[in-house]
Amino acid sequence: MALRLLGHENIYVTPQDIYNLRLLVHHLQETTWAPLALPFMGIRIFHSGSCSASKFSTFAIRENGQLACFGDRIDGLPPDLGPVVAVAGRYEHACVVKASGELVCFGDNEFGQCDVPPDLGPVVAVAAGFHHTCAVKASGELVCFGDNDDGQCDVPPDLGSVVAVAAGLNHTCAVKASGELVCFGGNDYCQCDVPPDLGPVVAVAAGSNHTCAVKASGELVCFGPYGHGRSDVPPDLGPMVAVGAGLYHTCAVKASGELVCFGPYGHGRSDVPPDLGPVVTVAAGAYHTCAVKASGELVCFGNNRCGQCGVPPGFRVRLVPHTPDPAQEVLQPVHHEEPPAEISEEESSAIVAEQEASWIEHNIGSGWHGRDLQSQASVRFTRVVHMTVRNFHEKLNEVLQESAALHPYRQALQEEGLDWCLQPSGAKVFMEPWCFRAIRGHLSTMRLRPCDIFVAENLEEEVRRVLRQIPRSLGVVPRSSRNIAFADEDEEVVLVSRSFLNIPATTLADPASVVQSTTEARTHQGYHGTNPRRVQAQMS
Repeated sequence: MALRLLGHENIYVTPQDIYNLRLLVHHLQETTWAPLALPFMGIRIFHSGSCSASKFSTFAIRENGQLACFGDRIDGLPPDLGPVVAVAGRYEHACVVKASGELVCFGDNEFGQCDVPPDLGPVVAVAAGFHHTCAVKASGELVCFGDNDDGQCDVPPDLGSVVAVAAGLNHTCAVKASGELVCFGGNDYCQCDVPPDLGPVVAVAAGSNHTCAVKASGELVCFGPYGHGRSDVPPDLGPMVAVGAGLYHTCAVKASGELVCFGPYGHGRSDVPPDLGPVVTVAAGAYHTCAVKASGELVCFGNNRCGQCGVPPGFRVRLVPHTPDPAQEVLQPVHHEEPPAEISEEESSAIVAEQEASWIEHNIGSGWHGRDLQSQASVRFTRVVHMTVRNFHEKLNEVLQESAALHPYRQALQEEGLDWCLQPSGAKVFMEPWCFRAIRGHLSTMRLRPCDIFVAENLEEEVRRVLRQIPRSLGVVPRSSRNIAFADEDEEVVLVSRSFLNIPATTLADPASVVQSTTEARTHQGYHGTNPRRVQAQMS
């Protein structure tokens, strides 16, 4: 599932992008980061496969989906190929993914790099190495075939699902669904030595003997031989969105659309035209480079010995694999017979805020991005916890009054005219005054009792320690503990207690608590009768 930006058929935003944006907004409480983050949000489907640069050839997909070739034509190009959605060419062979998902390879087949396995099935991505080919199946499985002298086709058995693949001279790199980069094959120049602190990546490119990856933060990292400067990433390059690796050079697209190339400038392959303007993707060949503009215009520069840079005037690259059926994009009308509910703007805003806060509460820390931002979240937000005890006894107020760790909070509340023991309910509050003011309005809507204790997250353990001092015979023992809100020092609060997204840690109910079932009991007569549990529930 993905959201398509109306009016832009090739711009999509995935659910993971939406989640990341929500996380950033809530934790950072400002939007100055948006210009840096948004370039990563617009995913242009198959941009990385819309053109490919090989030794003396350029392959590109026309706007009508047909494959075009400039320069030295590779032998064996099928005349009836039909529409394609991705292309990859490297040395003297090339592969395309047809609209049906079928993989077709042609050209030099000395090492079996064009022998597509007959049971491969539909694929979604392909990479062509010098003498080997790798494809990502629709299931996410990576399959490689061709020259395997250096293990470049030995896919690790525990690799799992992948979302992108790149093939170099004699090595292969794949991006797992988690964002982890895995490389295997020839490693004479450390081109497979993925930095241990690399973290998740969003793009990868494999040159002859070097590898480059774009981290989720936009940072470009290259490793392998540092001769010729192909792995020497310029300092202060800024966030990148795409990368291409050639024989001895590297090109990357900045978030602004600017194309940057580094490595040896021989043949002009790294000489970016000064009037090129913004581009959306790049392909680096052995001696030339090709870039695609947002309009679909293809621009190639470098060695043009065989005409590989001779793009015909007016040529446009197809940026989307196909135009979706409009009928499939129309939202299905839903007719409701019941009248719409009356709801105020304030209440609707509160409900949305609760859902967003619950989303954060139950997902923060679940992925790399959550852990990265969690340290910043503690500065901005205080989690408010609602604790309850089974019974109330005066001993509870006594031990809470005597706690030295809780004294600063009691005193701070009293100095600002706030009670730590609320009247007439008898509920207790231990948190900073600003935090109490933020949630006070919400507490006024609750039915409070003397056994209710509201604490800031950093005091929860202290309250539990105090409760352990009370004799168990009095029955004042912890009963429940749940998050009810996130508050910040501006006295803004986001409630989470009523949200349907506030899912408990365990969803398994006590069997004794089940009083209804959609499965009826089968009687000996063979028909479904009333469930005995329902009868029991009705009698109880």
